[in-house]
Amino acid sequence: MQASHSQETRTRVHTPGESATDTEPVMNLTVERASSDNTSANLSMARDRCILLDAPLDMVHEILRYLYPMDILNLARTNDALRGFLMSRRRSKAVWRAARGNIKGLPDCPIHMSEPAYANLAFGLYCHKCAEPGSHDVIWGFSGRYCKKCLNTFDVVWSDGYVEAYLQDVLGDNFKLNWAPYLLCYSPDGKSELYHRSACEDFAKHVLEVRDDQDALDAYLVDIRDLVDGIRPHARACHEWYEDFLEQRLQDIIARLHREAGWHRVLAIMSEENYAPLRSHPLVMISKVLTEQEWDDIRGSIVVSLEEYEEMHLRKERLSIIRTRLLHLRWAVYKAQLGERGLLTVDYEYGPKLADIALMPEFRDIVESTNDVDVNRRSFRDALAHLPALTERFNRQRKNTLLELMAERLGYRGVQMHLLELAVAWFHCDKCDKYMRWHNVLAHQCQRPYYADTEREDFADPYEWDAAEASMFHAWSAKDLRPILAEDLSVLRSLIVACGLDPDTATAEEMDVLDARFVCEEIPVPWARKSEGQLVMNWRRAVLSVHMVRGCDSVNWLCVSIADKQRALPLEEKARRAALRNPENQKFLHCALCDEPWWLVTDSLGDAFLVADHLKRNHRVPMRDVSASGEYMYIHPDGKPETAAVWLPFQ
Repeated sequence: MQASHSQETRTRVHTPGESATDTEPVMNLTVERASSDNTSANLSMARDRCILLDAPLDMVHEILRYLYPMDILNLARTNDALRGFLMSRRRSKAVWRAARGNIKGLPDCPIHMSEPAYANLAFGLYCHKCAEPGSHDVIWGFSGRYCKKCLNTFDVVWSDGYVEAYLQDVLGDNFKLNWAPYLLCYSPDGKSELYHRSACEDFAKHVLEVRDDQDALDAYLVDIRDLVDGIRPHARACHEWYEDFLEQRLQDIIARLHREAGWHRVLAIMSEENYAPLRSHPLVMISKVLTEQEWDDIRGSIVVSLEEYEEMHLRKERLSIIRTRLLHLRWAVYKAQLGERGLLTVDYEYGPKLADIALMPEFRDIVESTNDVDVNRRSFRDALAHLPALTERFNRQRKNTLLELMAERLGYRGVQMHLLELAVAWFHCDKCDKYMRWHNVLAHQCQRPYYADTEREDFADPYEWDAAEASMFHAWSAKDLRPILAEDLSVLRSLIVACGLDPDTATAEEMDVLDARFVCEEIPVPWARKSEGQLVMNWRRAVLSVHMVRGCDSVNWLCVSIADKQRALPLEEKARRAALRNPENQKFLHCALCDEPWWLVTDSLGDAFLVADHLKRNHRVPMRDVSASGEYMYIHPDGKPETAAVWLPFQ
């Protein structure tokens, strides 16, 4: 039965914030001090004797009436004689009543609990299940005090569904009983109902014992319902008192902090959160009257907590300022990049984006200026006047990065500017497993990951992530790039040799001028028979196809005849137009009036209609103007298809 809840693990030690001096004055009144050479027998005698109890009972009561209930309970744990006196209902009733009277508003001890148990429930600092110290939830209807961990376990509470199943299992399916009026429930969220496990087990046990005796069963149910009906209002009153008591302790601590210099601003900020950081401190929201002695003990810990909160708030405030300034920079950059025409073009994709610009020292110094500096859109005007020169510098730095990568792959010492023009100078993106020329690498989307796919904590320089958040994408990086893979380089060299050129010196421009068409027997064509035709492609498509022949012992490229090339040209044009209409390709259509990645939040891959709808909704551009001019959207370089390979039947 919930009223007679057996409280597990009642071991008592000094609690956090409660020094030994809290009980020493009382102990000095009660226990004779043993000298350093006392024997164990003398110590045992000291534990059994109590000078205080030799005094007249009225004097004992007069001394004890100034103590709080938890003081009385602690006192009972110090001496066997005192324990016998204070645990006696008859002799100590007045003592406990006086102690309760020292706590404003504390409801009387309920009839189903002893005074010590009630004091431990109201003021104990230990979980009744695991004995963990700290602040806990007191479930007054269960007569239990539990930590968050234990309160959510099956060992303490059962759901209503489980109670129903348990009672059916114990009492049998044929025994019908509306058990809800006989058990107290606890609702942590105002919706679900949880029941005390031990109360459910006691109830089932008693009903099982008298189920065959209707009179005894009726009598038991009447008694248990009367008890539950009596506990419920008392538990409600205790809950209200407990909330007020903890709130008063919190306000007392806040008042003491206000009397000290230096905490007014922190407390004012904290008040906007209803003092949540203080409420969560393990030494604040505990059921203990705050004394000067305890305040001296816990003040240091609370001050450390305030200092940590102040530091955290300053970091949050600084981050908020940085983010606001980055948004100002975004708007200023956007206006500058629109230019006089007020339209973005595909060239925009090859230059620096907001995240890149925000990392430039000329702009970062402004963004990261001290908090007292007023930074707005106009603050970036002078730096933006030099954006063309800064863009040139940025692209030169990126080109040098790519040159270093390629020089290392091709075995060149030092950086030589002509390397990127070589026909073998391709870069491989490890993210999309695609080959690109260096110029396309500058605009490739994989080099600018979406900011939400990363975590701020993963960056040694968090400002990089903040800039990416404002831009929606990270700054350009060559992290996932590799120069042409070693296993593909020999295949590409053989392709160049098939044209009659030297792979060490041939340039991409020379290969484009030749504009030859090739076939490769090693490339699989699962959808056609090679005895009936051949797969024809230009040299750039051949490079994009080298992954198909990795692992082959040898790869042979053959140039097709001029006649076969002429037959392939119209088929290539037809394939190009089809690729542009492909939904997979049309996701690369971009709005020319803004840099918002609106297409990231659509279910569709993107198409001309979606871009037109975006222009109409967000920029008020009529559909007819979008269709007529064609200047309000452009296709990202990643969406420009290379010439397709075409199947050419034999004649």
